[in-house]
Amino acid sequence: MRAHFALAALAALALVACDDDGSSAEPAVDYTTFFDAEPADATLDAAPDAGALIETYEALAAPVEIRVDESGLTHIYAQDDRDLFFAAGYQQAADRLFAIDMNRRAALGTTAEVLGEQGFAGDVAARTIGFGPLGDATLAAVGAARPDDHALVVAFAGGINRRIAEVNAGDAPLPPEYTALGIRPRPVTPGELLAIGVRITFGFSSLIEQKLLYTLLGRLAPGASETPVFAPVGDAFMMVDPDDVPAEAPAALPADFRAPALPFDRAAADALVAGLRTLRQTFNIGDGSNNWVIHGDHTDTGRPYLANDSHASLGDPNQMWLIHLDSASAGGRWDAVGMAFTGVPGVHVGHNRHLAWGATTNFGDMVDLWDVRIRDGIAQVGGEEIPVEETPETIQIRTPDGAFEARELTVQRIPGRGVVIPPEMLDGIPYRLIVNGALVIDWPGFTPGTELFTYFDMARAPDLDAWVDAVEEQRTGMFNWLAASADGIRYHTSGLVPDRGPPDGRPPVNRVLDGSDPTTLWTGEFLGPEHLPSLDGSQPYIYTANNDPWGHTADNDPLDDPFYYGSFFSPGFRAERLQGAFAERVAAGPVDRAQMEALQTETYSPWADRVLAMLPEAIAALDVDDSLAPYDREDLRAAADRLLAWDRHLDLDAREGALWRIWAEFLGYDIMADDLGLLYAAIADAQPVYVSKFGLLLLEQRVESLLDAPREQLLLAALDRALATHIERGEPTWGELHRAVLTRPDRTTRQLPMAADDSSLNVAQSRCGDGDGGLAERCLTNAGAVYRMVTGFADDGTPEMTFACPACLADGDDDWVQGRFRPLPFRRADVDAATVETRTLD
Repeated sequence: MRAHFALAALAALALVACDDDGSSAEPAVDYTTFFDAEPADATLDAAPDAGALIETYEALAAPVEIRVDESGLTHIYAQDDRDLFFAAGYQQAADRLFAIDMNRRAALGTTAEVLGEQGFAGDVAARTIGFGPLGDATLAAVGAARPDDHALVVAFAGGINRRIAEVNAGDAPLPPEYTALGIRPRPVTPGELLAIGVRITFGFSSLIEQKLLYTLLGRLAPGASETPVFAPVGDAFMMVDPDDVPAEAPAALPADFRAPALPFDRAAADALVAGLRTLRQTFNIGDGSNNWVIHGDHTDTGRPYLANDSHASLGDPNQMWLIHLDSASAGGRWDAVGMAFTGVPGVHVGHNRHLAWGATTNFGDMVDLWDVRIRDGIAQVGGEEIPVEETPETIQIRTPDGAFEARELTVQRIPGRGVVIPPEMLDGIPYRLIVNGALVIDWPGFTPGTELFTYFDMARAPDLDAWVDAVEEQRTGMFNWLAASADGIRYHTSGLVPDRGPPDGRPPVNRVLDGSDPTTLWTGEFLGPEHLPSLDGSQPYIYTANNDPWGHTADNDPLDDPFYYGSFFSPGFRAERLQGAFAERVAAGPVDRAQMEALQTETYSPWADRVLAMLPEAIAALDVDDSLAPYDREDLRAAADRLLAWDRHLDLDAREGALWRIWAEFLGYDIMADDLGLLYAAIADAQPVYVSKFGLLLLEQRVESLLDAPREQLLLAALDRALATHIERGEPTWGELHRAVLTRPDRTTRQLPMAADDSSLNVAQSRCGDGDGGLAERCLTNAGAVYRMVTGFADDGTPEMTFACPACLADGDDDWVQGRFRPLPFRRADVDAATVETRTLD
């Protein structure tokens, strides 16, 4: 086995060699070959001969200068683009080798070889979706369309492999995670790195969790048909005037009354919670992001400000790597700085010499799920019989004693109709409560694309028109892209959203569909440019917060509009807050950078403000309603006074903030738990902000069929319990109660205090409940701002950025926790002034 691996590894490294004319060599190996051998023992990743690996790569064309500044940001100066990317791969491996390795394993489905059983469900998902083969196919597509960009990917892989060779030769330190696990790194291939990108793209495309939950909601929850699942809390729709959105009350959605195949008991509910957590980890499902741009007509400099804070799971692959790539100073095409996903080449959000750009997840609906009957290898789809293609897979699971258990998996694909999701991928989610047959998923990304060009071309764009052309290259993993140059602003998005047809007869695509019904199947048509949001930059400001751009959800029914764009957008707390904040700031006078930074880290809770608006009426009712006598106490009245006097900011030192969030937890449970039944815990764990939205709208609208008591009684009863719990816990501040959980590549965790709540701009979906109506030991959030960036422009038009990010700075995370920003050096003079380490890569 080791000899087989060594030969394959040498061939993989040979990919970065050059032909005599300097062009990149053609791939010389099947990239998957060295994953085929069965592991014999715990030395699965035993290193081949390191000296031989180094000899297979020819020298750089010229020395590359690497500078590290006081924040830990790497600045790389190379004489040409290929050397630049080789050095970038080398340096990223020097900083993040184990993270690259684990991201690669997560994409290929080999995590269980290292982490054991906890990696199995993710490996099943990776093999089922086929991230590895899609990475190889994407590399081939890139090579066919743009050989020069293909060469950059190959060079990046070569730089990573050079570092791996040095580590395995003992010339560079072995990261401690490898020692702890008893393994060693092995070379990567370019296709594997692109597979990491495909996995990330699928995570941004996927609405699997939401569609599964909505399907179960309709089948198992008695109050599902009256729950405001889709209705937002406000009317912040960027593509339409709010006056043009229908103002009628939210529609009641019909429930799916198909009887479940199995009973849904507490054990099944607990399994559902655990399974959804695994699914979120597998696909790195995030919680929400913000970006906005202010036109230069309304700023203190006369030039735009662009802000972006991407909120996603606080772990890989979202632990961003700060990088500055410069070959343009020597005549190349690159001078860009910003954030990059670990293991993927390029700069993915940031700025170049001419413009800055940022993104939020778009939530255009690009994925559908079907219940399909399969018998004797034949799938019954839409009245057709389609032979199922089966691919055997073997997943190696490391056992506690260091041995390996082989577990077989058969991946089933229905040509032209998608991939079968096996029960193992859902890891406890009750499969037979969802489908009678097989659960099938389709996604436009199953056809390999050239998403890489979007990121490469944005980083190299000389102006906003070229940047728009770059966005047009995107096909999956849709984003709300914003960009600014000194001269203007722009919003654009692109992607393959299937056209589900006119509203008359449109299938209920936001839940699992009946695969035997031909009207539910994709026709191969996609929404045109007129259906994809885009703004020309004439606006005073543009903002996005994962919100519905078209207002289709305003009536709680996203299926009845002229075209179907999506269903599961963020509830709208942040979008409405941004809309009001910008209107206020633009009217007040020129906007400056400090205001943008303060807004990005704002801890104000619109949710708390709207619930507290109902509290005075409840307190007044104590004087006239005898049924409320148990709550007519001085301590409860005093607590209400404290909350009403509170500024609604969930700062770390806010005791009222902790009391508010405990109150909100109990209030949501009291309102929704009986109507959602055992699904309540799953929804509250998966998307707690939806529970907050449900409860708020039901209270405001006094939906008597779902409120089991008068509104005043519900508010006071929950506050009574919250006050007692807060006192029992020692009256903690919000910072003492609330933690952000950061997950390391080896799946160990650490915690940081975190401000804000589920509705704040500095959003933190807090999982506070214990599942039975009580309070957990701590409120935890597993997602947050993986970076914050605010970019303005100097007099000469050069972008100037301030930033913060967790786990990416040399001096720790305090800036991120406290909401501070620091400048990001870009001009050569500023880089030189901030440099603390310089070295040359020969």
